[in-house]
Amino acid sequence: MIAIIQHLYPLYTLEIQPTNTHLELNTHAQQAIDRLPFIYDAKTYKDFLDVWGTHVILETTVGGMHEKQILVKDCILQSNYFTDGLSETELELRLKTDILSPTSVNDNYYENRRRIIVDHRIGGDPSVNNTDQWKQSLDDKPALLKINKYISWPDLINNSTIKANLQIAITYRIKSAADVRTDEIDQVEQQKLAELFVQRSAQGVIGHGSRGPVPPYWEIIKEFILQNEQRCPEVRR
Repeated sequence: MIAIIQHLYPLYTLEIQPTNTHLELNTHAQQAIDRLPFIYDAKTYKDFLDVWGTHVILETTVGGMHEKQILVKDCILQSNYFTDGLSETELELRLKTDILSPTSVNDNYYENRRRIIVDHRIGGDPSVNNTDQWKQSLDDKPALLKINKYISWPDLINNSTIKANLQIAITYRIKSAADVRTDEIDQVEQQKLAELFVQRSAQGVIGHGSRGPVPPYWEIIKEFILQNEQRCPEVRR
């Protein structure tokens, strides 16, 4: 399994204050809205969303973030079949220590069963390794951490026809993005399934452990290829 750990270093919040409870668009945004046709044209509305997005952001939090993605072996956790593993609480504690502490977690059992595959910082100067110095560099190069408030474009439009057209375009765009994401997940699942069916080499071993004065002995007696389950013969009754 993959654990994603993120530690945020927020600096401040940016907010657009509406004028007289009404959000006033700038000249460029208003001109783009005014050019939208009353008769729905998919390409024209797609071009608008490509440039202006589906929503207007009203409030954001900026600063920096330290992220780690850690690949953890499933056998690290306790189960009905393996009682010497870590509990979920113990694993969570070690994952937090992994990202917050500059030193080792000091747990060989945990460290031998995890591998850090991503370790990066967002915002500030990424070339700085020292955490305190990196935090100081966030003032010059803050990153977007969180979108706190936003409003959909149709909610800003008075004309009912343009409003409806924008809603159609946004709904289609969101559905298309969801379909792409579903296809990507299906491809990953198919790849995992295909890996289960590949041929693997194996070795037959015979031997014994220590028997009094007799030392342990092991011998490879045969090398062979494991077939996938689709090649297994039918069970004869």
